[in-house]
Amino acid sequence: FADADTPVTFGDATLEATLLALPGVDANGDGALSEGELAAMTGGLVLHSLGITDVTGMQYLSGITWIDLSGNAIRGISPLTALSLDTLDITRNYLDISEGSDDRAAIATLEAAGCTVSWDPQTPIPADGVSLNRDSAEMCARDTLSLTATVSPADAVNQAVSWASDAEGVATVADGAVTAVSVGTARITATTADGGFTATCTVTVKPDKLASGIYTI
Repeated sequence: FADADTPVTFGDATLEATLLALPGVDANGDGALSEGELAAMTGGLVLHSLGITDVTGMQYLSGITWIDLSGNAIRGISPLTALSLDTLDITRNYLDISEGSDDRAAIATLEAAGCTVSWDPQTPIPADGVSLNRDSAEMCARDTLSLTATVSPADAVNQAVSWASDAEGVATVADGAVTAVSVGTARITATTADGGFTATCTVTVKPDKLASGIYTI
């Protein structure tokens, strides 16, 4: 149940700003939204393609009967199960709609309560970065080193990366396996197939002997 004066904590600034900008919603004009102010809203909400990532806070919209949240970047919808909706469009988000997932369970809960939910298709989750298990290494000629690239987020659909060395005369790389060739410095770079994000390890190949003009150690 909504507490009329309790401020709502939103999980997404765009969602909060969009609701706050609607005429008459901020009834007391304090520049913030309370549970009671959200509960007083009626009708429907068009919130598609705004870049919303989190629906936390929407659970207090108890008077709203339909919502269009399509085309956003939402990863979870459990707060919406508290609402008595007639229709909900959550297509083209980043939801996990596989059997047994939390999102499918939330969809089932909404449908069991009489809500018509549009939920397929979803947008494939894109990569947003990559990291390596180390950012520098020292090697001698003929040494080998294994680099591991981790694409984020972990549930990005395309986890593929390509590898390159900017100085193959110093060190080569194939599928993350680095081989030192000769003295010098090489930058080993992993690049994501999705988005072209990069991470680099600087490899320094040192002499395997210390030499002087008189003797070799």
